[in-house]
Amino acid sequence: MIRGGQQGFLSNLILLLVLNLLVKPVYILGIDAEVQVQVGPEIYGSYFALLNISFLLNIICDLGINNYNTREIALNGKIDPGIFGGMSKLRVILGVIYIAIALFSSLVLGYRGFEIEILFVLALNQVLASFILFFRSNLTGLHLFKQDSLISVLDRLILIIGLGYILFFREKGAFDIRWLVYGQTVAYIVTALLALVLLLPQGASFKSPWNSKSALETLKSSYPYALLIFMMMVYNRTDGVMLERMLDDNAHQAGIYARSYRFFEALNMVAYLFAVLLLPMFSRALKDKISVRPLVKTGYNLLFFGSSLVAIIGYYYSDVLLNLRYSDLISESSGVLQLLLFGFVAVSLSYVTGTLLTASGDLRSLNRIALFCVGLNIVLNLCLIPQWGAWGSALATVITQWFALITQSISIAMRFKPKPDFALLVRSALFAALLLLSGYLSTIIQAGTGLKIGALIGTALMLGLLTKILNLGSLMAVIRDRLEA
Repeated sequence: MIRGGQQGFLSNLILLLVLNLLVKPVYILGIDAEVQVQVGPEIYGSYFALLNISFLLNIICDLGINNYNTREIALNGKIDPGIFGGMSKLRVILGVIYIAIALFSSLVLGYRGFEIEILFVLALNQVLASFILFFRSNLTGLHLFKQDSLISVLDRLILIIGLGYILFFREKGAFDIRWLVYGQTVAYIVTALLALVLLLPQGASFKSPWNSKSALETLKSSYPYALLIFMMMVYNRTDGVMLERMLDDNAHQAGIYARSYRFFEALNMVAYLFAVLLLPMFSRALKDKISVRPLVKTGYNLLFFGSSLVAIIGYYYSDVLLNLRYSDLISESSGVLQLLLFGFVAVSLSYVTGTLLTASGDLRSLNRIALFCVGLNIVLNLCLIPQWGAWGSALATVITQWFALITQSISIAMRFKPKPDFALLVRSALFAALLLLSGYLSTIIQAGTGLKIGALIGTALMLGLLTKILNLGSLMAVIRDRLEA
């Protein structure tokens, strides 16, 4: 099977998409959303705020090591046992520091008792998740995409089975939010162990002695990645915390925001897979002085098609989507979901622009953009949350996400000086306009909602082929490649 280039990218992407579409949306919209239904918006709103705190600080567990490691292994084509062991020991130390800082921060923010317990377990889970991501960075750096695909969904699969039984097959009763966080701990441990088993034959080893000089050199090389990831996490995750802390409503607005964010997160997990595949491919192509234009164009077309379709469905059918999982507070959540799915288009395309800048080593531009985004997002949240609550926070997030995409695109134009593809821009604008019109027409036809959405998806596929946003020839070649593999 072809492992490099446009066809290899699409072939590996199909495997990742199939596994993740089968598992992760089921977990988020089936398990996680059902937990929210059973515990109520207030309890889940508090959990959501604590979860965001654990995400905001979890860069301490990584400090950019994953992205740095993926890029280095893709360039060198192998695992250095000494570096692997040193990075693993460094991660243990960083994990202890992270948990201590997370607990201290929670005390400063006024959390006590039960909330401290939940945050401690969430922080422990983030440490375990960081090890899984580190192991996966080695797998993707080696272009072992099949193994990485398995590891990428295993923890969620375990939770679907375990929590699914508790939620749907036991006698109905009060669901304890602790079951969710402790279940995550078990799933992460099993997944990390399996990932390690897959890496041992590739040269992974913990036998190397601790080398403080080597650890400092690793941190020095990876800190730009750490700074970037931290700032991106701040402007994408601070909204839930600010909603819960700024409004005296028993975390009600945070719970409303979390309902819509569940859908965004499920979709974002799929879009993120493009970055997982593109980073090592961009890195190796740039090293070998091979044009990345075909990969950029392919990634852009697929992400633009998928995210635009999702945004249009979300705009016209947000109530329908929310009713799939919730039976109350639909009108309050509808506008939030519409905004977040519009922002999903920008986030999806950023997985191409941001990943290309990362692979090229242009962390300075990315960090400058991210720093401005942090300031912009916080200021907008401070201005919009008091008046509009969850909807205002969603608006702040969307503005920030589109600003990040536009400025990243400008940075790419300045760094690579590509020949402008005006035809692609025209086709994209035409596709978006016709899809928007199709969405409106779908709402006025006399048919059931399911048939309307199905017709809209079919129309989108036709428009994608007509405007050449989708390339049928390339897709058929990938399918043949997959069948012959």
